[in-house]
Amino acid sequence: MKWLFTDYDGTLKNPLKKDDKDINEYDLKWINEFQSKGNKIVLISGRSFLRIKKPLKDLYNFTPDFFISSTGSTIHSSDEKILFSYSIEENKKVLILNKLKPFTNRPDFNVMFVTTPKIEKCIIDNVGHSQLFEQMMIPYNEDREFKEIINEEIINFKFFMSKELWSEVQNSIAELNMDYSQAQIGDIFYPEIIKKGISKANAIHWMKENFNISGNDLLVAGDDFNDLTMFKDFYEHSYIVCHPENKSIQDKAKFQIDKISDIKF
Repeated sequence: MKWLFTDYDGTLKNPLKKDDKDINEYDLKWINEFQSKGNKIVLISGRSFLRIKKPLKDLYNFTPDFFISSTGSTIHSSDEKILFSYSIEENKKVLILNKLKPFTNRPDFNVMFVTTPKIEKCIIDNVGHSQLFEQMMIPYNEDREFKEIINEEIINFKFFMSKELWSEVQNSIAELNMDYSQAQIGDIFYPEIIKKGISKANAIHWMKENFNISGNDLLVAGDDFNDLTMFKDFYEHSYIVCHPENKSIQDKAKFQIDKISDIKF
């Protein structure tokens, strides 16, 4: 039995034609056949859990066997049970929010999201994208003073902001010993603050140990910077879906492919 750990955006969600929705026809057929043969598919994404599960179910009636969401912070089974959750410590959450407040009115502080174990929501929108976020299944619930989220369990903080401002934010919370992830969506810089030790690779290691998965039966596929940890730790069975935007990291995976259905197993 093989286990495929695949990223969603840019990897499994990889339309090749204008009339493709999210997943192209070749990959959709491939993942269904892969799963029907008794193999396991684990969706591993920077998205929150429901933002992965819902489009797959609604558009394709497809349900992976497991979901690793929020860049490795949570693991859910297909029936929505939380198997693993790694939230930011309460004291650090409060300190981060206090450090962020002076930045929120800066012109290059565009958007702020927070993620709980199940959902992701936008709490600050300085650029008028709230309707777009609703279409992306990210509810907009303005909380500029952090009065509501101060009482919530938080997995991560995500932002749209300039790289220059992000450097200032990182410097302001350096003493808290957090980890960071970042991605580039077109012209948008998309960094996040996560608990130390969180990564896609570490979540896979947890599943490998707890489900007794052999290294030879484990495949990983991705396309972006937040996939580099799994390329590094599982290099011998790593695949990168190539796009013009990721040329600088295409050599980090052992195999370069155009789509998921190019994977040989």
